[in-house]
Amino acid sequence: RHAGADALATDKRGLTPIELAVMNARFDLVALFETLDDRPLSPAVSAIRDALSPGHIIPDEKPEIDPKYGWALELAASRNDADGIKALIAMGLDPNSLEPFNGAPALHSACFNGHLSAARALLDGGASLETQDRMYKGFPLGWLCVGSRMMANTPGDFVGVAKLLIERGHRYKSADNPDAESFGDGAREDVQEYLRSIGAIF
Repeated sequence: RHAGADALATDKRGLTPIELAVMNARFDLVALFETLDDRPLSPAVSAIRDALSPGHIIPDEKPEIDPKYGWALELAASRNDADGIKALIAMGLDPNSLEPFNGAPALHSACFNGHLSAARALLDGGASLETQDRMYKGFPLGWLCVGSRMMANTPGDFVGVAKLLIERGHRYKSADNPDAESFGDGAREDVQEYLRSIGAIF
């Protein structure tokens, strides 16, 4: 601030540094920004901060939420923050909104990282199994299969998430559903084993 930097300047996505700090749950940085700039946070950003804080506070009056704040839900999913997801959805964020930058719904992020608690919270909150991301036109199970290989060294529960998706009705190619999309090719071995066990064709 003293060097002329503006804590409320926006990047190409229309997000300010303090908004990014809020959505990444970096409340230490939020506090720092607030000491450097006495301009109040917008009602939407204040509400998101409270929803992602340890107490997961939901405001009595829901603020108007700009679609750009879909980042908050996607980032909560990537951290497996189920309580944060529940609070954000209760506050009015659409669980099927596409993250503005990469065009993926929050459920895709949860699946890619093998985050079972986040995936369940999103599905319970109304996330659709039919929503595709903007860039690859992929479904949640497809993102899980790719993530299971790319994130193989992380503690994600990819088989658990795959089971959850199937239990909730995710379609997959099989003898009974030959026209459905094929999933499993390129997935980690344990995910492939599970998919074969339910008759998936890939």
